[in-house]
Amino acid sequence: MTNETERSRSSKPDRHRTISALEHMLSVQEVAEVLGVPKSCVYYLVKAHGLPVRKISKYFRFSQRELRQWIDEQKESK
Repeated sequence: MTNETERSRSSKPDRHRTISALEHMLSVQEVAEVLGVPKSCVYYLVKAHGLPVRKISKYFRFSQRELRQWIDEQKESK
């Protein structure tokens, strides 16, 4: 294998890492279920209370880690 071939292979994104990262993202419906609230409340929490969100195309996606952190911050602020 030449250095050029090795270099081109190593510069490609790691597909498994990308898929793994996406597995940790939740939909609005899933966040609503976790929080025990309607989907409309999730949108309200994003807009009015800083619930961290990523917009991917027209979809909102939430990091499980950031959601846990946000929930913990809400407990501390009371």
